[in-house]
Amino acid sequence: MLTRNSLLDTPMYSTSRKNRSISSDSSLYLCQSQVMPTTSLESSQYSLDASDSMYLLAATQRTIATLTTENEELREHISVLSNALQSSTTLLDRKEQLIQERDTLIRELATRLLLDRQRQL
Repeated sequence: MLTRNSLLDTPMYSTSRKNRSISSDSSLYLCQSQVMPTTSLESSQYSLDASDSMYLLAATQRTIATLTTENEELREHISVLSNALQSSTTLLDRKEQLIQERDTLIRELATRLLLDRQRQL
């Protein structure tokens, strides 16, 4: 299992202070030879050729289609959950009403019993 410590133990990372920090976490350092300056990235001459562009376009379209399908499925699940929540709320309201009616009935019966006992005495 990968943990922060196991990653830091790999030769790629070092916790010594002589190396350059790659994050705001001062305990995580990267060897100087592994740090690519941004100027080399900016001056990179890499450009996409037609096959790379077509591949990226196709991959993007597949991803959009997949996400659209997943979005529709999630909307259906949300609708089902919304209906279930509404039904549960209705049932809880009815339960509360029945509890109040029961409490009222218990109070009325207790009052009648008390009056009957007083009459018998």
